[in-house]
Amino acid sequence: LPLFIVVASFWHIKEKHPAFLKSKTVKIIGLVFLFFNVAYASNNIHMRYWGPFKYSDKYAKYFCDKSEIDFWWWTGSQNPLKDLNDIEPYNRSIGIKAEDRVAFIPDNSFGASLYLMNQKGWTTGFGIENTLEPSVSIKNKVENKKLKYLVIRDSLSLEKEYLKEFLFNHIGQHNGINIYKLD
Repeated sequence: LPLFIVVASFWHIKEKHPAFLKSKTVKIIGLVFLFFNVAYASNNIHMRYWGPFKYSDKYAKYFCDKSEIDFWWWTGSQNPLKDLNDIEPYNRSIGIKAEDRVAFIPDNSFGASLYLMNQKGWTTGFGIENTLEPSVSIKNKVENKKLKYLVIRDSLSLEKEYLKEFLFNHIGQHNGINIYKLD
């Protein structure tokens, strides 16, 4: 409804008062509005993806209220997968290609970790631990579906009994995330 009202209003002004939209004042106001929106979007993207933000940082206090900044800080600091935001270049540097399949442990989401790493593969909740014998599931995926790497986010998972036979070829570590090659 708000979009319809705005579009209908502009259409009416364009049809009935065309000189109004051509005036310098309206163009300047429109340009200032556009600048504000671009700066606001840039600020929100910065808060969302590039870490802890304080209310006094840069332009945040001009574009957002404190509760919005606190929200982005909380979602960024409480996100268990935030360490995956910059893992893709690291994976490519150690030889993991975009088409290689990986198993990410632990992740009970619908593949959020795989999306953030830009990889295909399986997670614990969907394809690994949802079977009766997870080690057999991993072996089958290695043999039949070309699973090449095991990515383990936390030290508790390293203690899981079914994983111990796969943890012999450690090829890298990034932000506490261990990467193992499966042969």
